[in-house]
Parts: sequence; C-alpha cells; structure tokens
Amino acid sequence: MVVKGIVLLLVVLLGLRTRSSSGDVIIKPQTVGPVRDLRANTDLDRSVLLTWRPPKENATCVKEYLITWSSESATIDASRTVYNVTNLQPCMTYEFTVNAIDHSNDKGTPESISATVRELQQLSQVTELELNEVEPRSLSVKWKPPTNGTFCVESYRVVAWYNNPTNSADVTEVFSNTTTDQHVTFGEVIACMSYTVQVIPISISKNDGLNEIGTIKTKERTILSYHVEPIRAIALSSRSLELYTMLHSENNNNCLLVTVAFNCTKMVEGVPDPESQVIKEFVIPNGNNTFEGIVEPLVPYSTYECNAKIQNIAGWSDPTPAYTFVTAEDVPEIPSVIELVGKNRSIGIIWKAPTVKNGVVVRYRIHVRMVAPEYPLPKLCAPLEEFNETVDLRDEVNPDESRSWDGIEFEYVVAKLNPYTLYMVQVAAATGAGFGPYTEPVEVITLPDVSNVTASFRIDKIEGPELNQTYKSSVWFGWDLPCGLNGRLKRFVGEMHGAREQDTSNPHALTWEVNVGEEEEILDVYSYVEDRLKPEYNYTVAIRVEVAAVEELSDEVKIQFESPAGIPSIDQKQEWFNVDVFEAPNPTNTARIMLGNIKLTSDIGSIRYMALLVSERLCQPDPSPRTDFINSTGGTQWPSVSDWYLANKKRCAEQYQTTPKFWNPMALGQQATSNREAPGLIEYVIGKENCDWGQEYCNGPLKPGTEYALIVRIFSRSGYTDSEMQVFHTDSLIKVGLIVSAVLACLVLAFLGGLFVVWRKQRLLLPAQQTRGAPTEEPADIPVKNFPHQYDELFQSNREKVSKEFQAINYFSDFALQDTVSFQSARENERKNRYVNILPYDSNRVLLDSNEDGEEGEYGANDYINASFIEGYKYQREYIATQGPKQETCADFWRMVLQYEIESIVMLTQPIDHDKNKCCQYFPRFDQYTDYGDIRVKCTQELNLSLYYKRLFLVSKGNLTKAVFHYHFLEWPDHSCPASTADLIKFSKIVRAERKSYAIPLVVHCSAGVGRTGTFIALDIVLQRLQQEKKINVYDTVKQLRRQRVKMVQTLDQYTFLYQCCMEYVSKSNRKKPKTSNIEIIRRDVKGKQHYPDVILEVEQQHIAVGNGGKPLFNIKFPKSVNAGGLANVSFAPNEIESDKSV
Repeated sequence: MVVKGIVLLLVVLLGLRTRSSSGDVIIKPQTVGPVRDLRANTDLDRSVLLTWRPPKENATCVKEYLITWSSESATIDASRTVYNVTNLQPCMTYEFTVNAIDHSNDKGTPESISATVRELQQLSQVTELELNEVEPRSLSVKWKPPTNGTFCVESYRVVAWYNNPTNSADVTEVFSNTTTDQHVTFGEVIACMSYTVQVIPISISKNDGLNEIGTIKTKERTILSYHVEPIRAIALSSRSLELYTMLHSENNNNCLLVTVAFNCTKMVEGVPDPESQVIKEFVIPNGNNTFEGIVEPLVPYSTYECNAKIQNIAGWSDPTPAYTFVTAEDVPEIPSVIELVGKNRSIGIIWKAPTVKNGVVVRYRIHVRMVAPEYPLPKLCAPLEEFNETVDLRDEVNPDESRSWDGIEFEYVVAKLNPYTLYMVQVAAATGAGFGPYTEPVEVITLPDVSNVTASFRIDKIEGPELNQTYKSSVWFGWDLPCGLNGRLKRFVGEMHGAREQDTSNPHALTWEVNVGEEEEILDVYSYVEDRLKPEYNYTVAIRVEVAAVEELSDEVKIQFESPAGIPSIDQKQEWFNVDVFEAPNPTNTARIMLGNIKLTSDIGSIRYMALLVSERLCQPDPSPRTDFINSTGGTQWPSVSDWYLANKKRCAEQYQTTPKFWNPMALGQQATSNREAPGLIEYVIGKENCDWGQEYCNGPLKPGTEYALIVRIFSRSGYTDSEMQVFHTDSLIKVGLIVSAVLACLVLAFLGGLFVVWRKQRLLLPAQQTRGAPTEEPADIPVKNFPHQYDELFQSNREKVSKEFQAINYFSDFALQDTVSFQSARENERKNRYVNILPYDSNRVLLDSNEDGEEGEYGANDYINASFIEGYKYQREYIATQGPKQETCADFWRMVLQYEIESIVMLTQPIDHDKNKCCQYFPRFDQYTDYGDIRVKCTQELNLSLYYKRLFLVSKGNLTKAVFHYHFLEWPDHSCPASTADLIKFSKIVRAERKSYAIPLVVHCSAGVGRTGTFIALDIVLQRLQQEKKINVYDTVKQLRRQRVKMVQTLDQYTFLYQCCMEYVSKSNRKKPKTSNIEIIRRDVKGKQHYPDVILEVEQQHIAVGNGGKPLFNIKFPKSVNAGGLANVSFAPNEIESDKSV
C-alpha cells in the first residue's frame, strides 16, 4: 500500500509538473481528511503531548499540520505526528485541534481533542495578602490566587493567632476557617495585639500549597468598664480601705496599663459629700491584671461610696459601678473619771463616756494596781500579794443588751482589796476595734479595817526564882508587828489566865496594854514584861491588836507557858520518912524506906521528883544537905552525884544515888503543896537490884553489917532541897549456901523443861510448814558483833537464805495473816485508792473526822483515807504509812495532817517516775499557796540539800495554823532501791534527829505506800533496836510491818537492801571512833524491864535544853499507878517512869 501511494503521488506530481510546464491546467485534488487517533498525554507539568496518525484520505497531499488551542496555534511539518504543547495553565482544560494542510494550503478536516493540564505537585502562595482592622473591632483579610496553579485552587485555609504577651511560646489561635472566597473578616480582636494571619491555598486534590503569612497590630483603645471586675474591699480598717479590682480574663485589650484610680466619697445622710472625696492613684506594674490600693485617710465607722477606673496608653476607662463600704470602728478616746470613793476593802468608781467614741462602746475596762500599804510592813513579812488586776465590765451585762455600755455615765465597785492601802485606778473604753487609751492614774486610799493577828507571839525568857528568897518570877513576852496591820496602830491588849494543873479552883487573871501614840514611830518588834506570876501556874496568854478608827479588835493569838516552880523548903521539924532494915527482903543488903507526907514552908508549886542518896558512914565525913537550882541555864541539869557502880568500887562507898533520874513516886494530882499534905505512904526498897553490868544509878545491894546515911532529896522543876540525914545499919551476913543451891537447881530444871517444850512444839509444826511452804524456823536475833559473819552466810549462793526469808514473809502475808479490808473497798471509796490491791486493814486504818457542816465534797468527805497506823520501836503509833495523794484525795491528806497534828512528812517518790504518774503535786511551790477545800497550804521555805529537799509548810484552817516539815528524798525509783545505803541511812537519821516528838506520828509515803515506805520505816526501826539492844532482826521487823499494812517492803531487792544498810551501819561503827558530842543521852532502860523514852541533854551556847526527842521537857509526870488510891502502900519499881510530853 505504501508503495502504491508513493507511486501514485509521483505520478500526480509528474503530471502536474508536466502539465504545468506545458501550460496545462492543473487539477485540484480532493480535501484531506482528518488525522487519525488524535491523543493527548498530560503526564508532564504544564504540557500536553499530542500524537496522531496521518489522515486516511489524501494523506499524500498533506504538506503540514496546524495545531490550534486556546488562542494560540503552531504548524509542524507533515513528517511529524507528535507535538508537545507547553506553558499551559495547570488544571486548565484545553481543546486541541489538528488540521492537515495540503500543498495548496487548504485545511483538511479538523480533528479536536480536549485535555486538562496536569495539576502541580504544590501550589504557590497566594498573592497580594492584605490585613486591615475594621470596625467594630474586626480584622479583614484579602488576597489573590497563586500565580502558579491558579486553576488548581479548590479553596483557601485561613488561620489567625497571636502570641501570649507574657509567654511568646504560648500561642492563642483566634480564627481558623476554609473558604473558597478570597477574603474573610473576623473579630472581636484585642486592642494593641499583634496578630499573625496565614493563608494556604488548597488544591483540587486536597493538597496544601505554599502558605503566605501576614502580621498586623491592632489599634489602641481604652478599657471598657464592663471588662473591669466590680470593686470590692479586701481589708476594712478604721481609717482606710484596701480596695481590689481586676480585668476580666477576656477583656480584649492588650494595651499597656498605666494607672488605677480608686475614688471614695463619704456619705452623709445618704448623700455624697464632695469635700470628703479621697482619690488614690497607683501605678500598675507591668503584666498585672489585678489591682489593689489603700485609700486613706478615712473617718472611722463611716459609710463610703467607692469606684475605680483604669488608665492605659489609650486613656482612662469609664468608672466602675459604685459600691458602698463602712469603715471599721477605731478605739475610742479616754473616758473622764469623775470620782473615786475608797472603802475599807473596795473602791467605788464613777466615770463618763469618751467624747469621741469612734464606734459603739461595748465595754469598759478598769485597771486597779496596788501601790503600797499605808501602814508599815515588817521586814520579815512577805510582801503583800500584788494586786494588779483588770476588770472587764462586758461580762457584767446581759449579752442581749449589746449596747448597754453605750451610755453617758457609769459606776462600778472594785472589791476584795486590802484595807488602808494606796491604789491607782485607770479606766479605758472599748469599741469593736478594741480598747482605747487608759485615763491618767488616779490615786485613792482604802479605809482601815480590823488588823490581822500579831506575828510570832512568843515568850523570850522567863526568870526566877532565886535561892533563899521570897518567890518572884517574871516573863518577857515578845511579838512582831502584824504583817497585815490594816490601819494606823493604836495599841496591843493582853490578857492572862492561869491555873494549876493540880488545883484549878484558884485561878489567876491579869491584863496589860502596850499603847502606841499617833506621832510615835511604829516598830517591827514589841515586848512586855510581866512580874506578877504565881509559881507553877499554867498560863494562857492572849494578845489582840487595835487600830485607829476601827472599834473591833483583831482576833487573839494565844500562847501557853508554865511559870517556874519555887525552890522546895522542907519543914525539918516533921518526920516524913523512915528506914527499916529488918522489914526489907534481905536485911543484910537491902533496906525498906517508907516515904510519908511532906510539909513545905512556902508555896513552890509541886514536887516533881525525888532522889534517895546513900553513903557509908564511919569511914568518911557525913554529907551535908544541899539546896540548888536544876534549871538555872534553861534546861534541867540533874545534880552531879555518884552511882552505885562507881561508889562501891571504893573501899568506903561515897554518897551515891540509888533511884533513877527524874524519879517521882507520887501520883498525879497528889503532890504536896504549901501547907497541904499529900495522902498515902510510898515504899521503896534500897539494894534490890543486881548492878554488875554498870548501868547508871542502879539500885545495887548494900554491904552487910554496914552503917549508912540516908538523905531524901526533894525536887521542884526549879531546884531541890535535901532532907536531914537518917542513919540505918544493915544486918550481918549469914550462911545461905544451901538456899542458893536449891534455887539454882530449880532454875536448871525449869530451863531444861522449857527447852523440851520448845523442841516438841517445833517437831509438831514441822510437817505442816514443809507442805505449805512456810519456814521451818524463823530467824533469830543477830548480835551486832556476829552480824558480819551472818551477813556473809545470808548472801552466799546468790543470796539463797535471804530469798527464803522473804518467801516466808510472803507466805505469812498471803496465807497465815487474816485481816479484813471491808470499809475501804466499798464502792464510794474506790476512787480514793491509787491501786486496787493496796488497801489498809480495818484494825489500824487512819480514821478522819467528818466535815463540821456534814456536807460531802465532790468525792465524799467520809472518814476514809488509804493510810495505816504503824507501830514503832517504842511508840504504838509512831508512823502513818499512806499512798501518794491523788488529785481527789489531797484535801483528805491535809485533813489527816491537821487532825493528828502531824509535824513531819517524808516523801519517797517523784510525782512522775518512768513517764508514769506516781503521786500528784499535793503541795504548793515555794512562796505560793494552794487551797484544798477549807484548808490552805503555803510553802514558806524550800532548801535543796542535794540528797533531799526540805520544805516548811504552814497549814491553816480557820484560826488554826500548823507548821509542817516536808522531807523529799530524791533518788529512789519505784520497785527499786536507792543507789547508796549510806544516803538512806543518813536521811533516816536526819529525819529522826529533827523530829520534835516521837509520840506524834511521822507520815511516810511513796506511791502505793508499801514498798519504799515500808523499807524506810523498817530501816528506822531496825537502826533504833540496833542502837538500843545491839541486835538485828530484819525478818521479824518486816513481818510485824506486814501485820499492819499489805506488801510492806514489797520486793526482794528492798528486803536485801535492809540487810545491806545494816552492814553499812555496823561496818561504819566499827571503823569510826566515837566523837565528843554536846548531846548527853540519859538512858532509862533497865535490864529486863519495860523500855521508856530517853531524855536527851543538848548543850547549846547560852542554855541547856532538856528534851524528849528534841522537845523541851519542863514537866516529868509520874505514872498514874503510883499512889492510886487511899493511904495504901504502893510499891514502885525505880525504872517505871514516864516523861511528860504535854509541854
């Protein structure tokens, strides 16, 4: 086919040429047909590749091809059937037409095809982006399409934002939208804010083009008032307001803030007062959107209307809505005191309200301060309790009447003040803001009142009588000025009432005064001498105080004393005693003395003692009768005279005393007095005792066949007088060997019989004891000289023997001891016991007197207290063992102290031990006092003596005041022992030495009142027996204590500690040599007889005080069993004496 075409074309051309050359007419061929298979390829950006095949008809006639599109065209040679159209608009659809042009330049049939230019991978950015702020407060954004890919744009995405002014990294998007338009408007925009706008074209295929970003800063505008928070007060004071406001978080204004202004105007009767307007401007720190400021000065307690406005760089905002505030109250000015009226123990005050109140007066405060008493205060007196108090009168009105004190004039009385004392008074008023200043102090003196009692009313000395002189005795009274005189001193009034103990039918009354003039200087100490005394009268002296302008005298203070006795003066003409040897039990070495009625020549009081003095005759001069004092230095001094033991060591027995010291065979109430005769005869046998062991003033045997001289010495309390001498002769010695042998044989048989009975009894008891755990044999007394050896045996094998002893005591307490604890375990007394298992026995519990008014207190004021009487070495009730007081038993404890006239208290515990409450603080601190019901306890002295504290309490109830010493041992833990045995021994001896009377119980307590308390009491008893008898028996002592109170000496360690204390004491006694002492102890113990208290002679610098346990001994009484009745003869043993503890 191709060959045929070419051939045909050549023929045509040749023919035409031929024809042409020959001038022939050329024949025009037929129109060329359309190209075939026209195709458009859009794979290239901005291009379309056209391809086609030549026309089917007259293809040989085609000279060239004409390609047309849009408004453009292109011609290519017929040899080419491919054409690439370039520089087309992406995404735009074009129509392409291809025409074949023949050689005659005629166009063939056109062939067309439509094609869309390929989309670009990314569109370019928009053009001509324009940002404008339009009203009202909106932002307009305009742009034109991208230059590249205009027709590919389907839409535009517009995003607007601004950066946070305070944190540029914090971006806030304010607008985001997709639109097909080429402009958007959004708002409301923020003033003075830089906005960033981004426009991104989005292609048809949803691809983002390049973004175009523009920025704009909005205009400056003032802040709108509704964008400002309403003003409020964060602090209201009397003269200022601290105000607060802030911008709303969406205030649409970023312009720089400059100033905030607060404006407050006072409202007067609901109308603003322009003259009172106060405006305060405050610079706003950069970045703040909250604003505070203090508006001042303002008027207290007033109504103000306030607003605020804010200034930025664009100007001031409109004021915020006004709000009303009321300033706070301020303190008022001072009141004016009108009048002060002083009474004896109060002050009346009248005052007016402040002129400027600055609010509502709700109360007044009166301050009263004591300056000083107008009467003198002695140096030794404690200063008056300081009165510096403030009275708040708000509490005195009805709470519902809140304005009760908002008046004009007021009156109030301040009571409970000291009489005759200078006070200063000030008054202050208060509103809700508090108190204003006090008025200037105004002075006032209270009126005088009845004086307090005199202090330290005492007897300074008593003098007389004199030897061989008519009786005359004087007493010197001394007293201190009352600590509370309560007025100007006028005089002291004294009254004396005396009577004899043995004759109350003849009283003696005296009165006296000590006057003090108005101009006379008032002294701290006063005195008076009374010389109208009668011998041996018991005087009660009362003194009272009178102050000027007060009719009533003070309460009286009483003291008692006994006037000295006279010196005995015997009527020697009368025979009142005789000696008979042959009426005696053994005429060879004893003599029977019969003492009859004594007649005195003058009134001397009473005969107190007697002494029988014996001396051997014919080998020495006879003794002469004597008269002398026995208390010339203030204490009883027994005349120096030999005793039997010393006298009979000599060849010729010098005068010796055969009766004990302070011996009186006459019964109380039957002493001989002036011109009176005491009935009854008294028998005494000289020489009836065995004195081989050398005791003082022993009644030793007389020598057989010897002539003796007897003198009877008569004592009053002041002195003595000897009778005339009487002579007697003992019988000669006879053979008594047979009698002695018979007596010795009887004694041996009795001794052997007793041993057999004891052995038999032990054998019968042994099985029962072994089965029940009781000891087979109780420990016996240990002589002091054997104690170190016994101590080593007791503590061998891990103190096995000591443990067995303590187990035996516990067995005795748990099984053998039967006693009741009924009353104290009653329900109403449960709270009074510190421990439920520590209760006193009924038989020896301490009973309290009931309250006088019969009313029971909070815990019941019955007679119960957890305390037990404990028997001592010599006295029946020498101790009171009690628990440490609880809070609810403090009053009972001090009731017991007053009721039993306690003089000393020993405290062996700390209030808190190992974080546990062991004992409440039942006593006040130094120089303080505490009231326990109607009992007041005041601590007037406190000494830290390293080992212990010593305190002095004054315990008062009504007019009764009792001095009580308090010994507080410091280092003794509960259920344990002190670190040092020597410390406890020393402490025990100090307490015993300082006790005034052993007959008055010593109160001892720890926590439960059994462990440490029992150990202390046991040690005190053991040491007394060790000193007196030279024997030790810890087991028996503790066992006796267990009979009287449960669990006394509670632990094995405490029981062991007692043995260790004994060892310490014995060892120390063996190491030390006796020292010379100024204390002479006159022993009254006689072998085999009952023990009586020793009499101690303590020599001081100026006088000799005779005392029993430290108490002055002026009266030594005779037992009531002597001369008990009628004229019958009464035998009296020389050791049966009793000390008089009434003085």
